Amino acid sequence: MVRGHAYLREEVAKARMTRFYNRKVKERPLAVGDLVLRNMEAIGKGVVQGKLTPNWEGPYLICEEVRPDTFCLQTLQGTDVLRAWHFDNLHR
Repeated sequence: MVRGHAYLREEVAKARMTRFYNRKVKERPLAVGDLVLRNMEAIGKGVVQGKLTPNWEGPYLICEEVRPDTFCLQTLQGTDVLRAWHFDNLHR
């Protein structure tokens, strides 16, 4: 009985925290044709020059949406980037 009530209180608290967090999150829609920067840590060059390494690389052009929130990129010269990138690793 006591454990059941504790479990319900825990679930209510988690739902309350989720609602509070999601209220502050801003949607970052990206579309084909947008210019984006790519995260350096995601490509494995995060600590090449130590703390002076830039955080972002680019700009790149979004050429195709492979899946929801996953995009194929091109350089501004028109060369395709080898793999698809999730929007968490991109910045407008």
